[in-house]
Amino acid sequence: MKKWLVFLFGMLLIFSLCSCTSSESADISYTTSVNGINLTVNPEAGTISDGTNLYRYTVSAYANGYKVNITYPDGSSWWWNEQRSGEFSSGFGGWSDDYDETSYIEGSVLQKAVISRIPEPQEPKNILLIVVLIAVGIFNLFFPQTSWYLGYGWRYSNAEPSEAALVLNRIGGGVAVAVALLLLLF
Repeated sequence: MKKWLVFLFGMLLIFSLCSCTSSESADISYTTSVNGINLTVNPEAGTISDGTNLYRYTVSAYANGYKVNITYPDGSSWWWNEQRSGEFSSGFGGWSDDYDETSYIEGSVLQKAVISRIPEPQEPKNILLIVVLIAVGIFNLFFPQTSWYLGYGWRYSNAEPSEAALVLNRIGGGVAVAVALLLLLF
């Protein structure tokens, strides 16, 4: 039993070390060209620069689309809301009353610069399935005899599992945990 506790502690330590992230701050600004206009986008600060003017923006991404709000240097605003469904997308937008498309860069151009780096939404994960697989897998790994009894032993009187049955229960538990981790990662 002690070696299983040491094994479990070691696995927890390995998983906790894998979740560490680097604390180095990198400049995540990027420059893109939209309709022949060079724009510098700084996602961390939420700004877009054309070299002369500084525009502020916010992006709200959700499972099937996104919404972009752009605030111009004079305080006017422009927004776009896009919905995605498979390969198709549709959207609608608007602007504030004081928005003047001739004074600054058009909102759709700034929006294209911003969304060029928005990642595609991922399908939601089935968390319940993952939790059940991990629970059953860990149970089979650490209690293979009880697992065998719940599956088969109750059918027979005075029956004991073979070593092969116990090994197969442990292997099945390990496979269940591995599948759950793969589902969680991908």
